[in-house]
Amino acid sequence: MALSEQDLVGAAVATGLIAAEQVEDIRREARRQRLHLVDAVSRFGRIPVPAMWQAAAEQRGLLFLSPRALAPAEEDLERLPAGFAARRQCLPLRDAEGRVILALSNPDDTGTIDQAARSFGVDVIPALAHPDALAGAIDRALGESGAEIEAEGAV
Repeated sequence: MALSEQDLVGAAVATGLIAAEQVEDIRREARRQRLHLVDAVSRFGRIPVPAMWQAAAEQRGLLFLSPRALAPAEEDLERLPAGFAARRQCLPLRDAEGRVILALSNPDDTGTIDQAARSFGVDVIPALAHPDALAGAIDRALGESGAEIEAEGAV
């Protein structure tokens, strides 16, 4: 499970994106309008939802990966068990020093982190990514990987 609304809003308050008093007013308005709290905080507090995810990463001492950063090398993707990235919503990346960074939307998923570490034979560094951005990047990466495999088989 990805981070809860309370985690995201709490991180926004803790990092100073929004005042706790504002959240209480927004919470009442969200109930009245039947909105999810994160959506209401984003709308009424004028805070982009990804900024709340970034605040949660900062609060937990994790890297936050923007959508542009979510571009894995094919050889890294192939080191994971088949279907693992899509099923567990994670994406292996490399930093400038060549260390393995594992993008996920649930930083508490130790099973996924441990399996990725076993697949790479090294400790991986967990990093937080917005779930929609991560899902899109996984779809693109797996689609490109699948297209290349089909093209190789056609030769």
